[in-house]
Parts: sequence; C-alpha cells; structure tokens
Amino acid sequence: MFKTLKLVHEGTRSHTGYHKLFKDVEDTFYGVPRSLCKEFIKGCVKCACKKPQNNIAPLKPISSKHFMHRGQLDLVDKRADPDGPFCWIGHYNDHFSKFNFFWPQERKSAIEVAHNLKVHVFSVIGLPFILQHDNGREFCNDIIRETIKIWPGGNVKIITGRPRHPRTQGLVEQVHNSLHRLLAAKRSETPGSGWLEHLYEVQYSLNTQHHSSIKVTPYEAVFGQKANDGVFVVTNATDEFINEEAIEMFISEDIPTDIDSQTDNESQTDIDSQTDIEKNYKHSVQNTMRKYNKKMSKSNAHIVKGYFVTVRIPVVERASGDLPRLLCKVDDVSGKDQSLFKLSCEYGILQSYYDIGDLELLNNTVDTSEWSKTSVSLHAAAKKASFSLASKRCNCKGSCTTRTCKCRKAMVPCGSKCHPKTTCKNTISDDN
Repeated sequence: MFKTLKLVHEGTRSHTGYHKLFKDVEDTFYGVPRSLCKEFIKGCVKCACKKPQNNIAPLKPISSKHFMHRGQLDLVDKRADPDGPFCWIGHYNDHFSKFNFFWPQERKSAIEVAHNLKVHVFSVIGLPFILQHDNGREFCNDIIRETIKIWPGGNVKIITGRPRHPRTQGLVEQVHNSLHRLLAAKRSETPGSGWLEHLYEVQYSLNTQHHSSIKVTPYEAVFGQKANDGVFVVTNATDEFINEEAIEMFISEDIPTDIDSQTDNESQTDIDSQTDIEKNYKHSVQNTMRKYNKKMSKSNAHIVKGYFVTVRIPVVERASGDLPRLLCKVDDVSGKDQSLFKLSCEYGILQSYYDIGDLELLNNTVDTSEWSKTSVSLHAAAKKASFSLASKRCNCKGSCTTRTCKCRKAMVPCGSKCHPKTTCKNTISDDN
C-alpha cells in the first residue's frame, strides 16, 4: 500500500495535498481510505518542507516593574519608501508606560543609532535599566556601550534578541503596524507629502491614545496628567493680538485660592493614579501569562528529543522559489517551560535555539548518518539548501569572462543580484 501511494504521490502531479492524492488514488485503485492518504502526506519530507507555518507560538509576556525599567529599540525599514536621505525610522518604546519615541535615520548603523538614542531618548528621559533590541548582535558593540557609559548613571543591561524574529518584541511590532497605518492616513490627506513631515505628529498621536493594558494613555502614565489637546480661544476675539493685561486676567482666573490644600489633593491623586496604572499593568501581564502557559502546554507537549521537525526559514533568507522550511532533528530541549529546541540539519548543527512557533512536527524518520556535525547558522544552511540561482551569486566586479567567476565556473548565467547587468558578459545569450 505504501509503495502504491508513493508511486502516485511522486508521479505526474508531484507532492500535492492529501485531498488530491486521495482523488488520484480513488480513480485508479480501490479500498484506499482517505485517512491513510492523510497520514502518508504527514510523513512526506518534501511536503513538510513546503507547507506554511501553522503552529504559531504565543507572545511570551515580558514584565516591567516601573517606568524606564525596560526600553525596547528597533528600526523600521523604509528603504522601499525613502524620504530624501532617510531610509529608516528609529523606534524606542518604554515597555511599562508604552511611551514611544521616533526619529529618522539615513543608515542602519550602530553609530547613527547611538547618536539618535542620545539626542532623542536619553536627553529626555535618561537611561533605562534594560535596553532590548532584536537586531542580533549588530548593535551590541562598543559604540552603543561607550555611549551608555559616558551618560550619567550608565548601568544598563543590553538584551539581544534574534534578528527577523519579531515575536520577542511583540509590543514594538504592534506599534510598527499602527505607525504604518497612521502615516498612510496622514499622507493620503496631503498627497505628495513624505512620511517625515508626519512622523512626530504620529508619535504624539500614539502617545496620547488610550492603551488597554494600563487603562490610560502613555502620556498620562509618564507625566501624570492628560495631554493638552485643546486650543484656547478667547471669546469675542478680534484680529488684534491679546495684550499683557488680558493675559494676566485669564491666568488669574485659573489660580486657586487655597494652593496648599489643592497641592495635597493633587499629590494624593497622582499617587492613586500611579497605583491604578501599576495594578492594571500587572493584571494585563497575568492574563497574558495565563494564556501563554495554556497555549504552550498544548503546543510543545508532543515534540521531544530525537523527533524530526521542519523549521521555518525567514523570507529574507531564501529566494521565492525555494522551500520555506528546512528538515531538522531535535537534539535537545531546554528552557523553563521546555519551549527551546536545539536542532541539527543535513548541513550541520544550527547555532541558535528555536521556539515552538518556528517548528512543525514530521511524522517520519530520516537517515542522519551522513549529516554534518559542524556548527552552522540558519542563513548558511538555507543557502546550501537553496536550488535557486538567486542564492548563488558571484559578486564579481569585472565582466565575468573567466572561470574565476563562480557563476561561469558552474556553467550558469549571472543573476540580477550578482552585479549590474551592464558590466556582465555571462548572460543567458552567451555560450558557457
């Protein structure tokens, strides 16, 4: 029966789903149940490597104790929509209060990031206890460390997440989605405008919106009062400017007579308000943690050491025609809730640990006797597994007329990602 299903599945309509497999088998053979076709598809390595990611891990909640306890840093890629020389948007978010800072950047460099952090963030609210970012170790270098050291009170822990895995900074990614939508709405109101002229207006809008987790706006959480969104308009206004006497009259109307008692009442109100914010924040974290634990207990209970899985390859690590997943074996399981997996593949042992949201279980065993035992990154493994010409680029600076060109040596034409086409002689029309 297995040989029959294998013959049909790998025949003319190669590696289709179990519905189409069952239809093909049903037209030719008799007595093959649908459930058997479904189980056969689950054990097919090629089908497992081409399926999309269905097992999405929940966002692991991060707890902060107070304002400026944890700051999250990220960059928004605007290279496809630059505004003058600016191709990036820097973003700093205080995790407790949800307060945001945005700024434009020309390049994705640690020098520029450190400078903008100093100008836009540290000079306003000081240093956080924890600085977290998801750009790998690219920004965790001497430049940012020295910037933090020379700042008064510099005692900051830097936490580095995995690049291109936004689940480790779910709050920041949610703000990015809101940022894109608000910028698009603002630019639609003024056609022809760039995103830079609306960036700080959107920043103010996000900081003065009610947030469900703290039950107030980020502005109130930081400054202890509502933002002054209104414009003071004098009744019976004329075209003339208001003189000094009128200004003093308006101000004197708002000055309370009993300043001491009002100050005490406002201080007590601020304390109560801050207590409510902390209580709402803790309640939100507890609810999120409860949902997280419930989902994790269901999702990773069936993946143990020795099982075969497929790991998701990020879009930026592969060509459009490559398989979106890589076949791997679970070598180790770790973490407090057994949610981190050490994997090995045909090309070596993957350097990072992966969570349940990157994996899909394979109901089959594979011969691993010829698998490499060297350490390899997912980027390098995905490149070796790729059969697309786009991943095999030569990066030549000449015209690719000799066999020193990797593409010419492999007897394939140079792709569009190798170098500018005008300087290349190794095109499809050439005889290799």
